[in-house]
Amino acid sequence: MLHNQSIAKVLKELRKAKKYRQQEIARLSSLTQSELSNFENERVDVRLSTLKRIADALDMSIIAVPKNKLTEIEAILSPGDNHVTNRPLTPLEKYGISDDDD
Repeated sequence: MLHNQSIAKVLKELRKAKKYRQQEIARLSSLTQSELSNFENERVDVRLSTLKRIADALDMSIIAVPKNKLTEIEAILSPGDNHVTNRPLTPLEKYGISDDDD
């Protein structure tokens, strides 16, 4: 489930799935590669404004969801098990993003 992962790990996984290098996202986020690396590896906490810039660089949004609605929202966004194609989900599919959305 998404809510059990840190936002840093989720954004790092999305960056890799979209085949961006840290340098590219750092530049688009007005960060150094070292600052982005420290965030992705959970060595530092960042301000919400920095988090928004990183998400924007990945063409993603950060939203607040009421805890009592989280399971419902995840069910809508997540394709669940991939019984149709019988293959593992791609990292993008895991977060409800089709590979065609790039």
